[in-house]
This record gives sequence, structure tokens and C-alpha cells, in this order.
Amino acid sequence: MAKEIKQAAIAKHDITNINFHILNRNNNLENNQRKMINSLLDRKPRHIRLDRLLVPVSNDPNEITLSRDPKIIEQHSIQHFQLLGSTSKEELIQSIKPYSILEDIPVEFRPYYAPIQTIDQTQYDCVLDDITNDEILATFKLLPNHKAPGISGITYEDLKHVHPDIIHYTTEFFNLCLRTSTIPRDWKKALLFPIPKPKEWGSDINNTRPIILLETLRKCFIKILTARLHTVLSQRHFLQPNNRAGLLGESTYQPLQHLHHAIEMAKKYKNEIWIGVQDLSKAYDCINISLLRLAMARLRIPQTIIELILQLFTDRTNRIILHNDNISDPYQVMQGINQGEHSLWNCIKLKTYGTPRLTKKFPIQRPYRVIWTTQHGSRLH
Repeated sequence: MAKEIKQAAIAKHDITNINFHILNRNNNLENNQRKMINSLLDRKPRHIRLDRLLVPVSNDPNEITLSRDPKIIEQHSIQHFQLLGSTSKEELIQSIKPYSILEDIPVEFRPYYAPIQTIDQTQYDCVLDDITNDEILATFKLLPNHKAPGISGITYEDLKHVHPDIIHYTTEFFNLCLRTSTIPRDWKKALLFPIPKPKEWGSDINNTRPIILLETLRKCFIKILTARLHTVLSQRHFLQPNNRAGLLGESTYQPLQHLHHAIEMAKKYKNEIWIGVQDLSKAYDCINISLLRLAMARLRIPQTIIELILQLFTDRTNRIILHNDNISDPYQVMQGINQGEHSLWNCIKLKTYGTPRLTKKFPIQRPYRVIWTTQHGSRLH
């Protein structure tokens, strides 16, 4: 009798356990695809510890040594993430070319950055409308859980449970930012957390990439602004047909399908095909803010919104999270944008700033050749 009870309890436990994992899998399929894919591919979380680092020897830059000195690790980490591969601040500053007006751009690119006169700026009026309590509540409701906060420590979970008065104050605060094209000074401060690239860490800072931890209220404000811009750009035909993949209702499926068909046709008819690929691995770090201003002006985005967006990406400082949760001294971000603003990046940069580079094509030649060029020879930095 006892044996039968034990077997029944084991069977019940097994069924309960199986049902739990089925529900968990279905939930991941709907809400956390990354976790589902990692589970299918048996990927394990990878972390690094900045308690040791390979650094150049002071009297011989070509020779490296393993250092465990916290100060040296901090200095080398700041230098790596601030200079973006340049040897000094002076070299980096000299490489950032200012583009104040259209005439500062090389002649061959000016037509691609010239304002599109057929766009009526009144179509952006909805972007400038006052933000409502309902927009704030809807944004808070859709925030994901278990995300790292910015310097203040305010999490998404905190925002989901705030008092209605806080919703009202937040609405007034966001509208003040929108009307004045200004943001709080503390929104320009962020934490940087290095994570490993898909290769062995090996105590080499070059084998890491940064995750920027921004203030959650800033991110909510950007979500609302991005959603409004998405609505305008999705409903209008301001953008080129092949440059809309980051907008609502659009995806990369169609251009990838065209590319797949071109390859299949080349195989079938045994023709040559050339495909040029642009490397965007450091795209976030290489944004020229003055060029971004001209790109947004091309789409005749209202000056209020342009100034607000540029406020997000200028006069910023980051601090690096080191070993044992120690924080580095702040350093100035010289160029680029925060990867935490990827949705705004998709809406603005990839759809405007990136457009001119990918517009120019070689003519198709026979018997069968498809060629794209990214204009590396004349690329604007």
C-alpha cells in the first residue's frame, strides 16, 4: 500500500513538473524569445570579472602584461570605452568632423541630406501634443520586469506600482521636457556594464561590449517619443522603400527575401553575383551628432524634437561597474549614442542618418550581377 502511495505521489509530482515546464516554455515563446532560444541552443550565461586585465606596459605599448591593480584596471577600462579605438582624446576629437550646415558635407552627399521640401511639418504635430496620463500608464504597464536600473536605482517594477499622484507629476514633468526641449542633468549620467562578446573573455577588454544602464524615467520618456515618431513615419512615405525595416508593421523579412531570391537565381542560371555587406558592429559608437542633426532636418522633423533628441546624446558621462560592484570615476562620452536607446536609434538613425550611405548603387551588369556599395571611400564620420 505504501509503495503504491509513493508511486502515485511521484507520478503526480512528475506531471506537475512537466506541466510547469510546458507553461514556462509557452510563456518564453510569447514573452521572452531570447531565453527560449538560449535554452534550445543550450547557451549558458557568461560573465566577466574585472579583477584582472591585460594592459600595455608603460614603457613599451607593444608589450602587454596582466595587471590586478584596481586603479590601472579602472584607468584602462575608461580609456577603452571613451576613446573607441583612438590612441588619445586629441585624435578622437580631430576625427569627429563638424557638419553645421549642408555645405559642410562633401558635394556628392549633399542631395541625400538636403531637406525634403514636399514634407509638410504639420504632419508632426501629433509628436508635439501634450503627453497624457493614459500614455504614461500604458507605457508603465508594458515595461519588462527584471531589468537593471540606472544610477538612481528606480526599477521598472517600482514605476508599475507608483501612486496616481506620481503619474500626474510624471505627466507634467514629461510635458515640461517636451515643451522646453530640455532634459534633467542626471539623465545624462549612466552606468556602463561590460559583458563578454561571443568569444573567450581572456582578461582582454577588447573582448567585451558595453551595456549602458540608463534612468528608467528617461527610457519611458523616450518610449513615448519614439512611439509617436514611429506612427508618423509609418503612415507617411517619407522614407525609401528599402529603408523602413525598423518601423511599425515593417521588418527585414522582405529585403532578406529579395536577397535570397537573387542568390537562388544566380545559382540556378550559374551567374555571378556580388553582394556588399556593411559592418554595423560599432554603429552606436560612431554616430556623428552634428550629421545626425542634418539627417533629421532632411525629414523636416520639428526643431523642438531635434533639439530634444540631441540633448539626449550630448554632454554625457558614464561610469563603469568594476569588480565587487565598485564604480569608476565618471568620464565624458565623446561621440555616439547609448545602446539603451536602440528603439529611438532604429527610428531616427537607421531611417535617416543611414539612408544616404546606402542609397547610391552601381548599375546592374550582365549576365547577372547585383552590387551594393556602402561608400567606404567617402564615408562621413
